[in-house]
Amino acid sequence: MALSEDSTRIVDALWNHITELHAEWKIVTELFGGGQEQADLINATAGGFFDTVYRTLMRDILLEVSRLTDPLATAGKDKLVLERLALLPEVQAVDGLAARVSAKLADVKSQAASIRDYRNKYLAHLDLAVTIGPSSDVLPGITRQDIDGVLAAVSDLFNLIEQPLRDSTVLFKEVSIHGGPRALLKRLDEARSWRSLPFEERERWRQQQESSRRDA
Repeated sequence: MALSEDSTRIVDALWNHITELHAEWKIVTELFGGGQEQADLINATAGGFFDTVYRTLMRDILLEVSRLTDPLATAGKDKLVLERLALLPEVQAVDGLAARVSAKLADVKSQAASIRDYRNKYLAHLDLAVTIGPSSDVLPGITRQDIDGVLAAVSDLFNLIEQPLRDSTVLFKEVSIHGGPRALLKRLDEARSWRSLPFEERERWRQQQESSRRDA
């Protein structure tokens, strides 16, 4: 069954947001989840900068998960949310599909509950008890497993309608990032190796390169 123009716009817009969400999470895990040696390289290069990058990406990831799992409308304004997938006419027309989508959506929202709580009390608003209260009021930490789980559930939800209605499966987890963290880390490691060479050796190499350019 072909999607209508309106349904296609909704599905494609959600595809874009889910893809961006997976891309940002992949950047975080590749850049900051590589073990102690990689962490030492990052901290020795520009620790303060990378700390800001980490916090900024994590905030956006938690906000995006929360936005996608918001209600259909807030303050009378319609929202682009995952719940709209269950309401697509094409989904409603396939026997049992809307029920499966709704059940999976409930799973997504359950897994996103702690993330939404964090968004509501610390990102979208600064809850006073959380911000300045005793430790008992501090929000529980969001783990890598929490985010892996909710992203996998979001991917499964999207593919529940992608497979029967567009005859395809989106491998969000395999999103490609050209010029991403691995390329950056490789350059940082090369720079660290270069700095570790004696000054005389670096100067000799530089002179050789200049001589080669003049002769070319």
